[in-house]
Amino acid sequence: MEIFAFSFKTTQGEKVFCCEGCKAIYKLLNEDKLLPDSDVSLSDED
Repeated sequence: MEIFAFSFKTTQGEKVFCCEGCKAIYKLLNEDKLLPDSDVSLSDED
């Protein structure tokens, strides 16, 4: 089973999203809060 987490760091801490789409929408609406080079995609296999 694979579990994916999509996250990045902002001026308000790390944000985690359920999918790339939700992450992209947040980034579009909150460009001023993003930190440069903070994208992280995590994969955990059991």
